[in-house]
Amino acid sequence: MSRKDKVSPFFDSNNSFRSTSTKKISSTESSMEMHDLKEIPKNEPFTEKMRKWLHRHIIDKMRIQNEMARQFLAEFIGTAFLLLIGTAANVQAQTAVSGNSVSQQLAWGFGFMFAVYLSANISGAHLNPAISLMFYIQGDMDFLRMLIYWVAQYLGAIIGSLFSFLGHFDDIQNFGHGQYEVFGANKTAGLFAPYPTPHITHVGAFFDQVFGTAILSAMIILITDKRNSIPPTQIPMLAGVTMSMIAMTFGDNGFSINPARDIGPRIWQVCIYGGQVFSAYNWYFWIPIIGPHVGAPIGAWIYKLFIGLHGEQASIDISGDKRGYKVMVTDQNLLHQLQQPQYEQSSRDRNVSANPVA
Repeated sequence: MSRKDKVSPFFDSNNSFRSTSTKKISSTESSMEMHDLKEIPKNEPFTEKMRKWLHRHIIDKMRIQNEMARQFLAEFIGTAFLLLIGTAANVQAQTAVSGNSVSQQLAWGFGFMFAVYLSANISGAHLNPAISLMFYIQGDMDFLRMLIYWVAQYLGAIIGSLFSFLGHFDDIQNFGHGQYEVFGANKTAGLFAPYPTPHITHVGAFFDQVFGTAILSAMIILITDKRNSIPPTQIPMLAGVTMSMIAMTFGDNGFSINPARDIGPRIWQVCIYGGQVFSAYNWYFWIPIIGPHVGAPIGAWIYKLFIGLHGEQASIDISGDKRGYKVMVTDQNLLHQLQQPQYEQSSRDRNVSANPVA
């Protein structure tokens, strides 16, 4: 190449400016240079250049590497979505002609299903402090992780229910005639936080929460028990069906079965409705908080004692290493391949976990 031959400057694969040197180069250097030229088209569209720039300088840097931080975000957005859909269904059922009790029950189930789809791949989609406690007692998560899940779930419940309130603000204003009431014919506080029916005693309400949450946790263990061979894509659907089933059978007291679903909305409601959101019905608010924390471990252990310990593979029960709505690999041939030393070594080389947990 002579000096009079012009060489256009370009960016190499490391995004650094390449000099326009005209010195004699080796065949190896020449091939590397040609490779760089092939990777960067001369007439690349401006939009494609912008897309690559955004990914390189902004989007790629936004990816969170810390596992607990990713799980926190997943639990937060999943719980927020659940409360957004569920409480919005409550509002529509009471303030509009297009809703009723059946639409409420189905909406909570659909909301739970898509919330699980949304976050299960990252956090296991507990979306419920009582379920996280249950998995902690089962030995499937450590105490610090449980606390992180709790914070995410309570914050998600606050934000999700608050956005539901804002989205239906005009409907609530119209129904309540500009008043925010906890009691009376035009009460609207119960659209976001659960309150009991007048004839229910505290004892009856407590057992209602225990029974409902026990059913929820037992069904979660059932559908995630790998011996049942339920495909992972079907697990969120079954979780949603479970939620609707509980709403249709133990729904007189708002079927809270989730401490975050109760206390989350009350935290912002106290600024609008006043302290009655806590003192109403003889300080009822603590029951949907304590009851689910009692019921969730009971439901899990009922399944374990009646089913989990007595299957054909009794050593493979619900005590496996999982964090929620995730199942183990059930295909034995695939499981055997995943456990091979060469697979584990290649996985480590690729920085990919060889753990056969789905």
